[in-house]
This record gives sequence, structure tokens and C-alpha cells, in this order.
Amino acid sequence: MRAATQWLAGRIPARIASRAGDLLMLPVRAGLRLWEIILLSAVIQWGMLPLLAEDFHRVSLAGPVSNIPAVLLTGIIVPLGFVTLGMAMVWARAGLVLAKALSFCIGLLIASVEWFTRWPRLTYRIPGPPVWLMILFFVGFIFLAAVARAIAARRRDPALRRQWLPVAQPTEWITALAVVTLAVLVAWHPFAPSLYRGKLEVSVLDVGQGDSIFVAFPDGRTMLVDGGGHAGAEVVSGFRSGPDVGEEVVSPYLWSRGIKRLDVVALSHAHHDHLDGLHAVIANFKVGELWIGSDEETPAFLVLLAEARAHGIKIVQEIRGRTFDWDGVRGEVLWPADVSEVDKAANDNSFVMRIQDGDDSFLLPGDIEKKVENELVDEHAPLAATFLKVPHHGSKTSSTDAFVGAVAPRVAVVSVGEGNQFGHPVDSVVERYAQAGVRFLRTDRDGAVTALTDGHELVVRSFVEEHPQRSEDARGAN
Repeated sequence: MRAATQWLAGRIPARIASRAGDLLMLPVRAGLRLWEIILLSAVIQWGMLPLLAEDFHRVSLAGPVSNIPAVLLTGIIVPLGFVTLGMAMVWARAGLVLAKALSFCIGLLIASVEWFTRWPRLTYRIPGPPVWLMILFFVGFIFLAAVARAIAARRRDPALRRQWLPVAQPTEWITALAVVTLAVLVAWHPFAPSLYRGKLEVSVLDVGQGDSIFVAFPDGRTMLVDGGGHAGAEVVSGFRSGPDVGEEVVSPYLWSRGIKRLDVVALSHAHHDHLDGLHAVIANFKVGELWIGSDEETPAFLVLLAEARAHGIKIVQEIRGRTFDWDGVRGEVLWPADVSEVDKAANDNSFVMRIQDGDDSFLLPGDIEKKVENELVDEHAPLAATFLKVPHHGSKTSSTDAFVGAVAPRVAVVSVGEGNQFGHPVDSVVERYAQAGVRFLRTDRDGAVTALTDGHELVVRSFVEEHPQRSEDARGAN
């Protein structure tokens, strides 16, 4: 560097030649500081990887780079914010000028982060890592830091300063390789999902006033019927006006089961309490096919289809008479009879599916009402089922005597929100199932309900039955 300074000093005007060293060192210092930020960002991202995967189910490969403008802008925003606050107390007009500058910097920060999020495949969602993997990772990471610190202390020994020492010792290389391998396992999550292999599972999730049903087949294939949602919970100017059930309930449940891929997502109909949660599901998981019934030409429905196409998801329109057979489990579509285009979403457009595994069967009727129920009964559709997801949340417009008699379920589950404004399920419907001798479960009181069968024996259990203490604690908190 001294030789370079002398060379530069001989070639620039004499009055600034004395500053040649500073001119040469300035970009070098800037480069070293930039490298320091990149290195620190990469190490922090590396060390936080298991926690980010566990708590946020996200891996951001762009993090070390995207943190650079974020750190630089934050270094300006924080002090400028305090100055703006103080100035506003003394001189409002000057405070307003500073506030505009502060707003510009914050806008740059948000824009830079959003720019990196648009990079394909550099950020993705995964299930949380197993506990044993997190423990091994942090033990290895701490051990690596301890080894590096011990070797650095040896290097500071005056007796060793004139000796040549390798950049890293074998212990460092081995430990670093082990921690990198553990980090790859966290970020890749190559573990099989937690499913009941050899059994058919139907789980009615507790999504409040809406529907979302997870189905796992004996061969490991998976299906999600509806994604829940809340009417009015929409994104306006970058802010959501209500809870995102797909992101906050459905996706965490699927991640808790170690699921990264869904073979099928089925939408019963395009009402918000069935559709809205599917936006997050499509974004967070690799989905093979999207099954739909009637072609409901509504804005929400069209947006969902556009998102599905953008993610390369095959859209399949199902109609009465379609069947499938997955490892001996037979599925049949009972409704709709007509999939021609309609200009508004309606309960009677619901996609109705019956799944049969040996002696046990499951009827998932969406939100059909009396008209469709009666039509299916009159046409002698194969409605008989061991397990019924109660149509239309147990409203007075559904679950007619004829329909309940034709299905003759042993177990019926209604998906409703606690204290919902509609009064679902209505007393007359609850009484109708009780008179038929049906075990009646409801998600607002029993939590999520899971039914398992091997084709011969059906086992049904609820969250409250399995976690009585947690349920009591939740009631006490409310």
C-alpha cells in the first residue's frame, strides 16, 4: 500500500499529493467495512437459521445480502428519527421537513426488502426442524465458536507470531463442516411428514367460522379441502384488515405435521370463509393440483386461480360422477352436476365429495343447503357415510331430516367459530342429529377433530379430549 501511495503521489497535483494515502485507503476501508457487514450478516443468519425455521418457517438465502442496505438505512433512520422527534417539539415546521426525509428513508428500506423478496427461490417456507436437530446445531455452533476463540488466543502468543500457521486448524474445519451439514438439514428438511401410514385420516381443523379439512391417504398422499378465512379480512394498501387464517392457523398445522407438499387442494366454493386461507397455502406449500367445482366468476375466485397458475399448479374442474382410487381408497364427486360459469358464489355451488375406505366412509358436503340436499336424496346419490362434516356450519337451511336420514352418520362434525354472529349451529339442527343418535362434535368447543380408519375400525378424537389441560387454560385465559 505504501508503494501504491508513492506511485499515486507522483502522478497527482502536488497540493493533494500529501493526501494520496487517504485517497487510496478510503475505498479499501469502505470495502473492508462492507465485507465486515456481509460476514456478520452471514454468521447471524447462519446462527439464527433453526430459530427462524421453527418460529417463522422461513429460510431466506438472500438474507445476508438484503441485510446490507437494511443495516445502512437503519443506521440513518434511527438517529434521524430521534432528531425529528426532538425538533418537532421545538419547531414544528422544521420537524415536518425532517419527517419527510425520514419517510423517504423508511420507504427506501421497505422497497429494498420487497425487492429481495421478489427474487425467485431465494426465500421459501419449511416445517420447523426436529428438536434433536436444533440441539445438535447449537451445540456444534457453540463448539465451533469456542474452538475458533481458542485458536485465535494461540495466535496472539508472541512465541508463535513468527511461525507460519494455517488459516484454520483441522478441528475448525471438521466442526465447521458438521455445522454446515446440520444447517443444510434444517434448510432442506428432508424428513418424512408425520402421517398415519396405512390409514385414512380426515381432520376437521379449528379455523373459526369457516371450513378447512385435511385428508391423508394410506399411501401418503395428502389433500386439503378449503382453507378457512374471515369475511372482510383483506389486504388493503399492504395491511391486512383481519386475521389470515391460512398463514396463522392452517399453514402452522401442516408444518407441525412436517408437510411441505400437498397433492391436492380442493375448494368447495368461493365464499371467503372457505377460500381466503388458500392464498397462504398455495404460497407456502408445493401443491400438485387445485380441484374446483362450479366456475364462479367472482374476483376472489379469479385471483386464486391466477395465483395457482403462477405457481404452476394444475387446475382440475370436478363434476358429478368423477372418481379416483388412491391405494384402495375410493373417492367420488357427488356435486356439482353442472360446472358452467356462474356470476356469483353460492352455497349450493359447493363441491361435494365422498371418500370410502373399506367399511368406513366420509362425506364432505361443503355448504350445500336444502335444495341440493333434497336433490341428492331424491336421486338416491350414495350419501351414506360413517363420518359427516355437517353442511353449512349447522345452519337452519341445511341438514334436513331426509338428508340426515340418508347419510345416517355415526359421527358428525360442525366447523364453527366460538360465539359466531350467525348462531351456528342452530339448536334445531343439533337436536336433529341428537335424535338420530349421532355423536355430534363442534370445533368451537372440541377443537380440531381427527378421524382415523384402517378400513375396518373408525377412531375419532378431538383436541380437547387429547389436551384437556391446555383447553382449560385457554378457557381461563379467555
